[in-house]
Amino acid sequence: MVQVDFATEQARLQVSEPALQLNNIKGAFRFNSATGLSAPDVRAQVFGRPVRAKIVAEGKRGKARTRIEASGQVALKSLSDWLAVSQALPAIGELPYRLALTLDGADSQLRIESTR
Repeated sequence: MVQVDFATEQARLQVSEPALQLNNIKGAFRFNSATGLSAPDVRAQVFGRPVRAKIVAEGKRGKARTRIEASGQVALKSLSDWLAVSQALPAIGELPYRLALTLDGADSQLRIESTR
């Protein structure tokens, strides 16, 4: 088993597919090769808006599994640009969202909810 504790402030994470950039990442993280990644309070900016998250290591019996729960708001224009939606949308403004991402190999799942 390998365990590493690290902290970030003003870090950046760039995902290539789909193209997504997280900026100003701040948090105290722990990676454990047997259980996964954890962090009780992570803050970042996505699409120019603040995001707050927690990361929970859920692995058992040496099989790492990580759950990320995040919430924030995104400007509808930024979201439609990112999704390459060319059709005019019948709405404007900000969308609040909650995101749950489970990283579990082939069983990984993403769920996004918005209340508007």
